[in-house]
Amino acid sequence: MTEQTIDVQKEVRTGLEKFNARYKATADKRMREKVFKEGDMMMVYLIKEGIPTRTYNKLKPKRYGPFRS
Repeated sequence: MTEQTIDVQKEVRTGLEKFNARYKATADKRMREKVFKEGDMMMVYLIKEGIPTRTYNKLKPKRYGPFRS
């Protein structure tokens, strides 16, 4: 009984590893590497989760910049 359970767990683990590898390959195809050079201009975008509590206000700007890197 325990050997059967261990075998099922191994099969599930290998199936999950295969699925995760396939999912990662698909996601990586859509990813684009961002390369910045010194002196490039860029905008800084803020998200609500990255701002401390009580300092977030929906009327404040969501992006700042452009800044020079």
